[in-house]
Amino acid sequence: MSKPSLSSNHNSVLLSSKIFRSLVLFAIAGFSAIWAIDSSSNIIVEFDALSYPICIILLGAIFLLSFKVSVSVLQHFCYFIITGYLISSSIVHHQLLPHQELSSAVQWLALNYVMAYLFFSRKRAVVLTIIVFGVNIIGHFCVLIHYDSLSETLGMVLNMAVAHIVYIVLLWSIVSIREKAAYASVLEQQVQLDPLTQLLNRRGLEKEVSHFTHLKQPVSYALMILDIDHFKQINDTYGHLVGDNVLVNLCQKLREQIRHNDIIARWGGEEFAVITFNQSTEQVLKLAQRLRLAIEQMHLADIRPITVSIGVGHSHEVSNIEQLFELVDARLYNAKKAGRNCIID
Repeated sequence: MSKPSLSSNHNSVLLSSKIFRSLVLFAIAGFSAIWAIDSSSNIIVEFDALSYPICIILLGAIFLLSFKVSVSVLQHFCYFIITGYLISSSIVHHQLLPHQELSSAVQWLALNYVMAYLFFSRKRAVVLTIIVFGVNIIGHFCVLIHYDSLSETLGMVLNMAVAHIVYIVLLWSIVSIREKAAYASVLEQQVQLDPLTQLLNRRGLEKEVSHFTHLKQPVSYALMILDIDHFKQINDTYGHLVGDNVLVNLCQKLREQIRHNDIIARWGGEEFAVITFNQSTEQVLKLAQRLRLAIEQMHLADIRPITVSIGVGHSHEVSNIEQLFELVDARLYNAKKAGRNCIID
């Protein structure tokens, strides 16, 4: 079994167009806010006075293009616009305003690593992180060495390097933990689903049952087990592919008839279990009849009418779910003995 991935098969994370546009608008708002603050505070430098509107215009163009161009392509442009600005802005600040400390522009550089994991697959994000880290360190060293001694420059650059490494390691750890958790969740779902019908399998049904049977407030429910009549003959006569098709279509019929909060599962080879909540005995019997008739009216090529035998039981008849399954199984057996295509309640 291949490991599920949170990213696409290529190099970009699968962001929906809506989410991507929201992020682009957020970036535009961020640039606009900083531009307004710096301008009103008279702390804006010429480079930023020119860069802010350029970035806003480019991001605005990306937003408009996102309605016609693939988001996976635009993510690259968006990343390089913002990353290019953040790195060049920090370097220019240190070149124009020489001092003994790193300027406040450095605080924004960590966004480059966040965006790498936001927009791209983990493999590409690692490569971009290494490249951006190297450019940051080398670029700032080359600027600072013009104004400070080697030891002072190394001290400031190493300080920045350690801070970035800590940030990267923490970010990698968070991403790794989230991916492992998501992978475990996918595996758990796969273990609890029947691969053919995509219904809960026996294990998945048992887990669902454990949820509502352990509630402090008792829940009223009914259990049905449906068994396809003479299913072995269908397989022997038409082949297993046709048999599988019967199972898939029957499963669809069951889905159409039950309520959204009811539970349906493939209990065995040709057996299906349905659990319905808070319905009277008469309502449950009517539902069972609807299921039986819907299946009998299925039209599948030259296959003779497909019928099911159904056993039905109610939670108030027994002390626990195990006893209910035993009771319903016995009633299903009696339905088979009674001539099939019938319901025993």
